[in-house]
Amino acid sequence: MRNQAVALMDWDNTLRRGFTISDWAGYLVQHGVFDQTAHRGILDAVGAYADGELRYEELSYRAPLLYAEGLRGQDVQHVAELAEEFVISDEHNLFPFAKPLLWKLYQAGINIVVISGCPVEVLNAYSGRLPWGQVFGVTVGARGNRYRSNLITNPAGLESKRQIVDQLGYRSKVTVAFGDSNSDLPLFDASQWKVVVDNQDLFRSDITARHLDSRSSPQGVVEEVIRLLEGETITRRRLKTISWLSLEPSRESHCKVSWR
Repeated sequence: MRNQAVALMDWDNTLRRGFTISDWAGYLVQHGVFDQTAHRGILDAVGAYADGELRYEELSYRAPLLYAEGLRGQDVQHVAELAEEFVISDEHNLFPFAKPLLWKLYQAGINIVVISGCPVEVLNAYSGRLPWGQVFGVTVGARGNRYRSNLITNPAGLESKRQIVDQLGYRSKVTVAFGDSNSDLPLFDASQWKVVVDNQDLFRSDITARHLDSRSSPQGVVEEVIRLLEGETITRRRLKTISWLSLEPSRESHCKVSWR
């Protein structure tokens, strides 16, 4: 499918709010299959990042290592089965626009590739519910049917994402990339269009970038992204700020989205 148009996507805080790795590790602790000390370490790292005490680069290095340590010795198949259960309760963490957008891109014949610091077990479980073609997530090594404590893949960091994008060889076919931070620059650099979620400072003056408020109407998001991909002319004067009505009937306010 090398000639198929491609959409590159981050996961955490782009399609889903928050960091999946901490919620998933907590779920595993509840089921007795993850080291509690490692989970506390992940929570501390995420908390320090939220408080501005830890740089994202350090978080993207530390949390996956703790995840690998926490899984050591656990049964691979059992963890995969728990992931299938986890995503059922986790779907409420998806941004409202995520599922409609993914399905619309799929129906438009676009190959969706997710590259994220989310554990691969969770992304694989979501693969039965969301129509993406490939996923790259934090992957822990295993011997036989038991996890070891070594990382095989850690796509959380900028350089790891860059290596994956280069290995995919999709650069000439990447139509759009979705992300929320500097760690997603390799995705954005490979794409014709950039959709930035909840980060107005990133690509502020880039005419190929559109800025999306995660609270926006799913219908509005889908319609505007499809117009973008269909090549309709979008000028800064015409679409400097778009107000999209929320689909929640109880809300009268507008969710504003800037497409710059």
